[in-house]
Amino acid sequence: MAFITKENILDKSQGGLLFFKLFIPGLDLKKGTHFRLKNPLYHDKNPSMALYCKDDRWFFHDYGAVEYKGDVFKFASFYYGLDLQSDFRQILQLMDEDLENLEIKPLDLNSEIIYNNNNNLKSFELICTRSYGDFTSEELSFFNQYGITKATIEAQNVLAIDKYLTGGERGRFITRPANSIWFGYIGKDHAKIYCPSPEKRFWYLGTKPKNHYFGSQLDYCGTGTNVFITGGEKDVLSLISNGYLAICLNSETADIPEELLKSFYRFRLTPILLYDIDDTGTTAAQKLSSKHDIKMLKLPEELKNRGGKDVADFFKFGFTATDLDNIEPVFYEELISENKLEKTSINAALRTAQQRLEDAKNLPEIKMLLDVFMHSGELAILFGDTGIGKSVLAVCIADALSKGESLLGLQNQCIPQKVIYYDFELSDKQFEKRYSDDCGNPYQFSENFYTDSIDFSELTSPNRKIKFEHLLIDRFKKNIIDIGANIIIIDNITFLSTQTSQDGQVAMEIMKLLKQMKEDLQVTVLVLAHTPKRPPSEGIMINHLAGSKHLSNFADSVFAIGSSKNDKGFRYMKQVKPSRSGELKYDDSNVLKCELIKESDFLTFDFIEFCDEKSLLSVSQDAESEEELRSEAITLRDSGLTIRDIGLKLGISKSKIGRWLQEAKQ
Repeated sequence: MAFITKENILDKSQGGLLFFKLFIPGLDLKKGTHFRLKNPLYHDKNPSMALYCKDDRWFFHDYGAVEYKGDVFKFASFYYGLDLQSDFRQILQLMDEDLENLEIKPLDLNSEIIYNNNNNLKSFELICTRSYGDFTSEELSFFNQYGITKATIEAQNVLAIDKYLTGGERGRFITRPANSIWFGYIGKDHAKIYCPSPEKRFWYLGTKPKNHYFGSQLDYCGTGTNVFITGGEKDVLSLISNGYLAICLNSETADIPEELLKSFYRFRLTPILLYDIDDTGTTAAQKLSSKHDIKMLKLPEELKNRGGKDVADFFKFGFTATDLDNIEPVFYEELISENKLEKTSINAALRTAQQRLEDAKNLPEIKMLLDVFMHSGELAILFGDTGIGKSVLAVCIADALSKGESLLGLQNQCIPQKVIYYDFELSDKQFEKRYSDDCGNPYQFSENFYTDSIDFSELTSPNRKIKFEHLLIDRFKKNIIDIGANIIIIDNITFLSTQTSQDGQVAMEIMKLLKQMKEDLQVTVLVLAHTPKRPPSEGIMINHLAGSKHLSNFADSVFAIGSSKNDKGFRYMKQVKPSRSGELKYDDSNVLKCELIKESDFLTFDFIEFCDEKSLLSVSQDAESEEELRSEAITLRDSGLTIRDIGLKLGISKSKIGRWLQEAKQ
């Protein structure tokens, strides 16, 4: 048997396209075009899958079931029911055999009578002896008591099950007892059987999923609205029947998958937790609200008094959609701060050390962006005095990272990144002046560099209890997902709150939200901050950062920019809190000395040397020695040296040399 490689399959299938065509009838795509299709891997009644071409290879992404995405080999692993890593050779062999016959019948999982999953290792068939959507009066009566309509049942692909075959061809049939009701909720390679009568219970066929949700197709929802995350499938169906968007997770105690969180931001949806009002549901909602900064809605205690506990019971016992709309969602942290809820101990599942190492394999590698000053996937703070050049340095950092280049000779291990620079300092004309030459010709920034401000008047909400900071962070998240940004730079933290960032509680809240955003979206964050006035002869320390006690605790690294007391043209960079991903390399004995210059159309910094911070803080020149240096500078210029060469020879900034020479001409 010939050895088959990944490249063989890609060549044979035109980058994967022909393999997709085996299972999607009439597929005829032009390279680079996106199409919305039914996912043939499960009972996808509404088209939810996109195919797209990138670098001559085809990929798929199901926005209605976020676990389905990847390249053609990932698609094949789902189809064959094999593990992509351990069974990769077998997958290649099967793909090669199927590609030999392009007339193969497409995979059909949309039969009205049978749901067949016999390609999965734990195969099963769900069988209904009636036509699709033909429910008995008893089945419809069960749904109707919760306000669940037949249209909703059909739209959400809920199947009435009469029997099922499990274990493949050698398995056995299990038939529904005459006095019971069975419904099937269909997933990727599993089915969840729900039996509400005569005894409430549920069980799984196939492979029980780790991350799965049931409910609304998020990409078909109107943007800018709410979506409820609720306790179970029955609650979802009840909410959808009453005009709401709703989903439920794999279980009420499950965490929200990262891909699902990104979907909320992508489609501009506001998630609201609506869990059962028993102890399990309340604890789960509090945990998720606190961890992901999501609002929670608590059903009234009167529901308990009537014998109910979930939102399906809410409608069963006579409450209406208007009653639900009148309940105001709140953040868990707001309830704590307002003493309306006693802080409870929330138990989270502990990982073993080995599991932690396994989880780490799936995370991006930590790389240098600005040597040890700044690393990928971390939150860094840059601070310094007003007017010292923090914004100039931040733009230089953004410009270099967007082009995959190094700045000031500092190592950058990353390819070009998409960077968002939020500028709350300069007007558009001021920005233009900094980054244009004397004739008005603009500097050429990379297309990866996005910069803008935010109109704070647009950050409003009908709910006055939603803090300004939360609305602003939501805007950041939306922008990050819309353009696929890797790095955001915020200039500066004062504008992230309606109060001063020196207020300890406000500073802590801001940094907490930024830290959570960094972890949720896997982005790098650089925040600019001010420092109060300090004695001229004192070196920069962490205590000079405004609100340092709170700000620095949430930051992975902190570095500062200072100025020379001998020569105002010189600046220096110094680490004050090194990242755990790097070493303390640029301390007070080895600061990076540089000069602020305007190179034609770009305001930037020029590297001078590494030196001791003390040498930049002590004033060593008196009037007589400065006059001698002036005279020597004029002599050197007359001998033909450039201003740059003179500055290097005398250890004086080019701006100061230029000023002396200009004064000598007058």
